[in-house]
Amino acid sequence: MPIQISQGNCQYTSISTAGTTTVSPGRADGNPPAQAPGAFYGFSVLSLGTGTSYTVNVYDIITQVTGTGTVTTTNTLVSGTATAVGGVFTPGPAALGVRYRGSLVVVTGTGVGNALWD
Repeated sequence: MPIQISQGNCQYTSISTAGTTTVSPGRADGNPPAQAPGAFYGFSVLSLGTGTSYTVNVYDIITQVTGTGTVTTTNTLVSGTATAVGGVFTPGPAALGVRYRGSLVVVTGTGVGNALWD
């Protein structure tokens, strides 16, 4: 039985390399009904790496095909800097999550963390 969205369960992707990580590619063209939207619950900081802080930026990148080409929209879901291990960045109230409609992309600094999503 698949995990039900909004039932207190989520997938996670561990990120240990600084830079850009596509956590979920989302819909191929941003146009429904190729894939249902996903849910982003937050980002948990596990290690600061060699620095004294860990930056996290999470984006929903939507690419839509139009009659004249493509239109790309980038929505920021979370942006922050952790100065201690155990920090959690949430896009809204804890455990509620927000929908993303395109690709779920995380940009991080040096350290280790988990992106929490469905």
